[in-house]
Amino acid sequence: MSDVLEGVEIERLEPRGGIGAVLAHGRIGPFKFEALVYRERAGRGEWELRGGRVGMLKLKRAAGGETVFHWDKRLVVKATTAQAGEAADLLAAGLAEHIFQE
Repeated sequence: MSDVLEGVEIERLEPRGGIGAVLAHGRIGPFKFEALVYRERAGRGEWELRGGRVGMLKLKRAAGGETVFHWDKRLVVKATTAQAGEAADLLAAGLAEHIFQE
């Protein structure tokens, strides 16, 4: 695993073959996440979370289930805490490379 994603646990990957992506479920710190991660770059870069081939990312508190960040080709829910923002940044920076072993 890349150093960027140390401590990230991928629990399940669901291939989305028709679109060249996977839906990843996992944990990072005190959060659970669901992310739609693409093998290739989006045709429209503004759809990617910080340029990281993540088209959708939802972060929720593992305890309680409160949504603390949500991106779906655009910002839906702004990070509610600095820790949630940092987790989103880490996932955007390295999740695609980790999942597709690049």
